[in-house]
Amino acid sequence: LVSGCGDGDDLETPETEEAYAQYHSAPAIMADGFDAMLALDSLHLRAELRDAGGTTIMDLSLGRDGDCLGRLQIPGWDEPADFVVAEGRDYVRGSASFWSASGDDAAERYAGRWVSTGELASYCDFEARMAPFTRAIDAQLTSKDGGGEVDGAEVVRVSTPTRGGRLRAWVAVAEPHHVPRLELTGGRATGELVLSAFDEPVNVEAPPSEEVVEFTG
Repeated sequence: LVSGCGDGDDLETPETEEAYAQYHSAPAIMADGFDAMLALDSLHLRAELRDAGGTTIMDLSLGRDGDCLGRLQIPGWDEPADFVVAEGRDYVRGSASFWSASGDDAAERYAGRWVSTGELASYCDFEARMAPFTRAIDAQLTSKDGGGEVDGAEVVRVSTPTRGGRLRAWVAVAEPHHVPRLELTGGRATGELVLSAFDEPVNVEAPPSEEVVEFTG
């Protein structure tokens, strides 16, 4: 009987999805999620981010090349606007009420047209959007916070302390271990990100030149 037991060195961690949360540590699960996200070339991002400057809301499909399209609202804007970045150049299209904050003349000049500001392309900087997935993972204080589902996919919730707050990730049990949701709470900057369309093509074209005007204030 003793000889039939073998030694513990022969034991292997089960690789089934059912065993993933049980047999992997919280830091390892979070690292799996971060690695999967940093390997992406494109995704869809819905985010609400808050800091001392105000609230930024993004609903964007973006690629590693910096092209993106969707909707954007940044501090100082009373409502969101259509937003495109193509080949490093930004284009914003808002309604008359969107531009009215800049004055009646601005509303008349820009309402319903694509306006290139030369200042907003950084919102589609892929590396910047992926920056939360480069944060340090505390080997001692990262915890498992339960399971659940996001859009029908089984996930494990894990969180790690960050400067003044906590970063929580919903990590997919199935490979690749994408993170469909990320949340930052308790610090000077807080926010929620909902992520999808992993590595799906993002086809972005600049608006026709005849529909574009330069922003002059």
